[in-house]
Formats: sequence, C-alpha cells, structure tokens
Amino acid sequence: MDVVLRMTSRRCSQVSSTVAAIVSHLPPQVDCTLDFWNAMAVNVCNWRNDFANDSLPSESYIAAVQVAHFSPLSANSTFLINSSLKRILQCLVRFAQDVYCWSAGDKFSNDFVRAMLPLLLDATTESQTDFVTLALEGIIGSSDTEEFAQHVYKEMLANSYELVIDYSHKESELNELVFHECLKFMENLVDKQPGKKALEEFFCDTDIWNILLSAAEGNLSPAYGTRVLKLYSKLFIQINRSPGDPSMEKLNATLSRMNRLNELDLKSLQNWLSKIVTGSKGAKFSHNSLSVQMNRLLLQHFANYMVKENSKVSTQMAGSFLAALIEIGTQLLSPASAGIGFSDLMDAMSTLANAGSGCGHLQLFKAATEWLEACRKYLSQRDVLEKLEDNVSSGKHQVIMNAACCVLSYIADLVGSLKLLAERPLNVGRSGAASPPLDGDGQHPEPDSDWADELGPEDDESGGEDSDEDSLCNKLCTFTMTQKEFMNQHWYHCHTCRMVDGVGVCTICARVCHKDHDVTYAKFGSFFCDCGAKDGGNCQALVKRNPQIPSDTGPVSASTTAATSLASENVLPSSIRRRTSSPVQGPGCGSGSSAADAHPPLATLVIAKKAAEETQKRRQQLAKKLEVRLMYFCAVLN
Repeated sequence: MDVVLRMTSRRCSQVSSTVAAIVSHLPPQVDCTLDFWNAMAVNVCNWRNDFANDSLPSESYIAAVQVAHFSPLSANSTFLINSSLKRILQCLVRFAQDVYCWSAGDKFSNDFVRAMLPLLLDATTESQTDFVTLALEGIIGSSDTEEFAQHVYKEMLANSYELVIDYSHKESELNELVFHECLKFMENLVDKQPGKKALEEFFCDTDIWNILLSAAEGNLSPAYGTRVLKLYSKLFIQINRSPGDPSMEKLNATLSRMNRLNELDLKSLQNWLSKIVTGSKGAKFSHNSLSVQMNRLLLQHFANYMVKENSKVSTQMAGSFLAALIEIGTQLLSPASAGIGFSDLMDAMSTLANAGSGCGHLQLFKAATEWLEACRKYLSQRDVLEKLEDNVSSGKHQVIMNAACCVLSYIADLVGSLKLLAERPLNVGRSGAASPPLDGDGQHPEPDSDWADELGPEDDESGGEDSDEDSLCNKLCTFTMTQKEFMNQHWYHCHTCRMVDGVGVCTICARVCHKDHDVTYAKFGSFFCDCGAKDGGNCQALVKRNPQIPSDTGPVSASTTAATSLASENVLPSSIRRRTSSPVQGPGCGSGSSAADAHPPLATLVIAKKAAEETQKRRQQLAKKLEVRLMYFCAVLN
C-alpha cells in the first residue's frame, strides 16, 4: 500500500486520470483516511513577521510552536500526533527550499528535484502541492511545459514499475485492476512526446522485460497477461511507425535485450502463453471470445517483432516461444479440448519458425504431421461424419475441420517451397534456360496477355466475339517459346481429355484446342504446356490460325479443321471454370454446358489470380529462408 500512496495524489494534473482510476480500486477506508488527513489544517507562523514587535521574538515563536504541538493532543478523546507530523512536514519542505536558495548556483538542483518531485505525487503530501510546484517551477520551468510533464511521468513510471514488479506476484490485498491501471498508464505514455522520453530514460537502466515475466505468475488472471501484451504491442507498432524518433530508437535497443526471457523456464512461458491464447490456465477455451481474439492478434504482433529483419532478438528466444506454442497447439487439438483458436496460433507459429535460418520449420513440420493425424482421427468418427454429411454449421467438427485446413495449408506451403528449391538444379543447363526465380520477380503475363483476354466481358458474349476470335488467332501456345523449359504462367486442367494429374495446358490451348471441353483453372506456377508438348502435332495453337476457319472442339491436327468446321461454328465459347475439386469426366461431358459452366465473374477471377500470386510469393520467400537447410529438410520429408 505504501507504493500506491506514493503515486495517488489527486492534485497532480499531469496524471489525474490514472490516479482517479487507481483510487477507485482501493478499499473505501483508505480513501476516507486520506480525506481526513488532507483536510487537517496546519498554520505555520513566521517568527519574523508574527513576533517582530515582541521583546524576545524567538522565545515567543518557540512558545507558539509548543502550543501548536500540545493542543491537538488533548483535542480528541484519544491522543493523535497527526497534526504534529503534518506541521513538521510543512516545516521541512520550507526549510529544504531555503537551504537550496542559500546554496551556490545550480550545484544541488538535481538533488532538490529528486527530493521534491515525489512529494508532488504522494497522496499524503497533497497539502504541500502548491508550495512544491512553485519550488520545482523555479528549476524545471512552468508546470505546463513538456519538460515538467516528462519529470512527472518518469516519477510516476518508476512507482508503477515497482508496484507491478514487486507486488504483482504476491498474495497482497491489492485489487489486480490496480496493476492494470499501471500498465495502461505505461501504454498511454507511448502516444506523448514527454512520455516517450520518460520511457527512454527510465528503461535505459531498467529491464523492460521484467514486466513480461510478471505476467507468467500463476496468481494473475488472463486479463493481466492481455494488458502486458498490449503494452509491448503498442511499443512495437510505435517503433515501426516512427523510424526517425530518437526516443523510440533507444527503446527499440532496450527491447532488443529480449534474451533476458531465457531465464523463464519453458513451463512458465507455456503457462503464460496458454492464458493468452486460451483465456485460461488450461487448454479449455474461455468464452470471452473478443478478449481472446485480441490476445491472439497481439501475439502475432509480438511474433512479427521477434523475427523482423535486422532484429537483435536471438533465434533461441524465438525457438523457446515456438516450442511453448507447439505444446499449446497439441493441447488445443486433444480430445478434451474444443480446439478453438488453433488457426490464429498457427499463424504465430509459422511466423516464429522463420527466425534465423528457418530451422523452426523443421520443429513445426513434425508437429504439423501429428496434428493432422489428430484431426483425421476425430473427423473419421461416425458421429462426426454424420454431422459433416448433414452440413451442421457449428460445433467442434467445424473447428477441427478449420484447424486441419490450416495445417494442410502450412504443409502445402512448406512442401511447395522445397519443391521450388528442388526444381532449381533440374532446370539449369537445359537449353540455357534459367531456373524459376525465388525472389518473386518471375515473368508474369503482361496486362494485355492471354489472362487479360480471358477476363473479358461476360454479360455479352456474342457482341465482341468476332474481335476476340481475331485476336486469339494471332496468339500461340506458350510451348513455342518455352519448349520443355519451365515458365511462370497460368495452368488449366482438361477433364475431357483427362489432362489432370501432373499435366495441364496453357491459357491459349484452353481456349483453342480444348474449346468447349470441361476445363478448370488449376493455378499460377512454373511449368510448360503439355498440350503443345504432345507428339504428333495435335496442338492447334502451335501456329497462327485463320479467323475465318473456326477451330474444332478437340485437339486434332490442323489438316482436319476445315472438314469439321460446320459442326463447330455454332458452338458457345469455352467453359473455363474455377472450382475446388473436379472429378475426371469421360469424353463428351463438356458439350452440355449450362449456366453454372459460364465464365466466372471478373472479380472472382481477379481475386483468384491475386491469391495464387500471393501463395507463389509466400512460397518463394519461404524457399529462400529454407535454402541453406534444403538437404536436411528433404531427409526429414523422406
């Protein structure tokens, strides 16, 4: 309680809102006692003015002091020395001011500020606020200046830090919300320039990560851990937004001393992270969903800071967090848990795995295979399968299904990245072609390329069909450029021709050779067109076509095109669709196109294209990270 009293003066305007919030969480009797103490009036006489006409002014003054001390003793039923103590306090404050004024120059100014500033924040010295403020203004400047506020913030910060570090782990009578208000005060300092300077100066010699360690204590609620995480997240965001701010740069250097957290054993770290992710000490989900979701978002900010470029945080530290989160993920997917929150956790884990050379991906991949097996076991249960078949929209089965999708997505990215790396040496030296790039600078189609043609208007297919066909006839299969070398381009499957498993066609062949077939969009990736690569010259797009001679509905030789033109001249344009899964269909299935087989909306294709490009870019970045450990990962996969 002593520390709380040292920071709850209601007459200090710079921190009045924080003080009011803290006092509201104190026991009512404390507030009543403070009111009684501060309402007690003490008159200090001046012997030079009050007793100047007496024959012995000094003796008259001494007598007045004695009366002032003795009379309150008998004024109440029980003897109280409160009035005497308050009078002595007032005399000492004035004496200190006089001593400083008599001293030589500014030699003792820092000592005087260090002695007076705590009195400005102390709840028991509110009666001295006016005098102390005037005394400090003579050294620091006006109380309305940023410099004065900086001194007040730093003193308040020191008290808040002491309270959080020394008392949060004890079974004290303090309401936990008092600690929350202290953390909220620290967080608000980041938005003020004097507050930033106060944070910079205070944490220059004080370990800021002790605050995080305090959140690992078992007697504190998950809400306290949320407050701690919000403080660090606010610091991370502000540091990224203010690259040229000297105060934030120094704070960044302070935060980089994160290795202090290595002193926290894995079990304690896991307990703290479990409270953040699940909202409770165990693995079961707390239904304060909004708070828990915010926690997971803050955890993602935390992970991003640990692995950001030029970060001074050690790989070992990121590995410790990853190991703790993997254990929590295993608990979330256990039969006794609801599994809620796993997808957010997976995002943070994949970020942490990128630390250093990406060695964390090996650890995460092993865990992902186990999680996938756990999801399979649950989803293969008869009652769960019945819920899935009946399209039950809510329940644990949907949560586990979502978790399985997250795990599969991560595994696909990892394996896809390794595939990019594995393909590179295979593609070098073949007709002088370069290997697929890993830095995202692949040769994407130009704006007026085949993909742009495919995104043409869908609501009036007949109006612009002639000009579209003229343009299409001048375009050739990409195999004419690539031969059997890989190139980044769009890939389609033709289910009519059974070109599905490991084979595909380019955009031109999809619209020319496989017109009106059951064609679906596969992906954007590195490959060559299998239609153009077929022996026998069946690909019609290897040479330019005559727009007056319509193409046939199948991949046949150019010599037979004229003979079959009458049968195909009234056929609708190709039905190129995008879908999650397409079973292999027999020949002729594509001829009966319906409204559902029409071109997808422009926005859908653009979104799908963007998603494919983002996936490719993500895998390229991951491949660069894993390049130095390629052989090790391949051995694990085998």
